[in-house]
Amino acid sequence: MLIVDLRHWLLPDGSLVPQARLAPHIALIVECATSCFGEGMTTMVCRHHDTRRQCDGQICIANKDGALDWICSSCDDGGIITGWKGTRWDLSEVEIGSEDEEHGLYLPLDELRALRDLELAPSVRATFAGAIQVGERDACTPLTEAELTSLVAAISGAEVRGRAQRRLDRSLGRAEQILITHQLDRRARAH
Repeated sequence: MLIVDLRHWLLPDGSLVPQARLAPHIALIVECATSCFGEGMTTMVCRHHDTRRQCDGQICIANKDGALDWICSSCDDGGIITGWKGTRWDLSEVEIGSEDEEHGLYLPLDELRALRDLELAPSVRATFAGAIQVGERDACTPLTEAELTSLVAAISGAEVRGRAQRRLDRSLGRAEQILITHQLDRRARAH
């Protein structure tokens, strides 16, 4: 069991210490636990690998008096996170959505994982952290038109290579399709 005080992995500017390999994983668990999602099974895939393949389990979260308890649904990977309150991954105060109409963005879990690695607006990060699993390997997250526009800009400006780039390209196509469909619907209603 891994016991982490997230403050020990932070630089003075509030970013993660680059040497802490597990820090991005722990930060994402904090986002999932503090977003609209709350507690229970998340759409976050386990990070654990054995010698041949990655674990196919998903992370389950419980908030116990400010300590985030997490465990994989398939393997024994798990731990407790403290010191997360007030960090940039604490999304408990982020307002999600607005009066705008929301649109469901359906993504395979591997694409959702690639999107979570981008620098995104806090409201978009919160909706991704609270994504709902649909089927065995897909997720759906509600995004407003402004959040979709922000997401398209973030994906377009991302500098990644290889498999992550292909996943982002597929996600970009999905997001642009929803955005264009919404804009066409809005124009049709206006006439």
